[in-house]
Amino acid sequence: MSLFFRLFLLSLSIIPLHSDEYRFGEGIRLGETPVYLGGYFSVDYADFMDDRSAVTLDDMALMLYGESGAWRFMSELEINDMYHRSFGESETTEHSYDVHAERVYVSYEPNDMVRTTLGKFNSPIGFWNMLPVNVLRDTTSNPLVTRTIMPRFTTGLDVDITLRRDHRLTLLLQATPDLDTLFHDENPYNNFDIDRHLSLGYRYLLGDLTFKVNGGYFRERDTLEAWYYGYAALRYEHLAWRVMGEYGVRQNSEGGEEISSGYLQGLYSLNIRHQLIARVESVDDEWIDDDVIFWLAGYTYRPFASMVLKAEYQRDLDTQWQKVLFSFSVLF
Repeated sequence: MSLFFRLFLLSLSIIPLHSDEYRFGEGIRLGETPVYLGGYFSVDYADFMDDRSAVTLDDMALMLYGESGAWRFMSELEINDMYHRSFGESETTEHSYDVHAERVYVSYEPNDMVRTTLGKFNSPIGFWNMLPVNVLRDTTSNPLVTRTIMPRFTTGLDVDITLRRDHRLTLLLQATPDLDTLFHDENPYNNFDIDRHLSLGYRYLLGDLTFKVNGGYFRERDTLEAWYYGYAALRYEHLAWRVMGEYGVRQNSEGGEEISSGYLQGLYSLNIRHQLIARVESVDDEWIDDDVIFWLAGYTYRPFASMVLKAEYQRDLDTQWQKVLFSFSVLF
């Protein structure tokens, strides 16, 4: 923990020395090397509309990254839910100082046709999962499908091959535990604690429409329970509009429990700084015999590309549960 903050404070002390080169959100170049030091943080406020609310320092991350020729690398350390303060019927304050390895990888891309990545990286499945930083996402909350169907991160090998311009194939291979288990064996940084992951993907471009499908298998490390999943996603972008939808199904390898989830989202850009978002989501979990459908409406304001203020309202269609969420996030 102390080392993390020493590096963070060091990065702040370097800024004045490179003020003529530093661009907000693009990191600090370390001397004449191709290596950059950057990071991001996010502060959230949630009001549950029933006399309960909470403030959370959700993300605090430090990144070291760069590229040289066909080679690129990324090393990202993150503290998640570093500070959480709840108000209302139960007032509590919680701290977390665990530093996790979110992304650590090396990528080789000799041309536009082939890219190979080795390390821990965001599983290239769907669209939303490829935007790990709050600043880059449309809303503060993530669609449930990105947490319930497939592993968010893969520790292993990713091979991407483009066939002509419109067709792209992806192969994911993992045969080891998550990289973060080297530091947090009981609580690795992933939505599933896995030691196996195999996935095949296909992406197709057709004008303003992008379509992706994935099929895969993963095994949980402790229980050795295995799962198969299928995933489909589409994105349509035209002028000020962007429509996205993703749907996935996960089933136990023994043919038992099945979980499905999906969302459909529309975004309209009033201008370069202001965006309006609407999304509907569903989750159907056979194990707990529950089917959840809810919707949200959001507003995003970007005074700069690397700084964003977001607001969203969520409501469950069945229970009428509701929540208002605000966030402020910065990429530096």
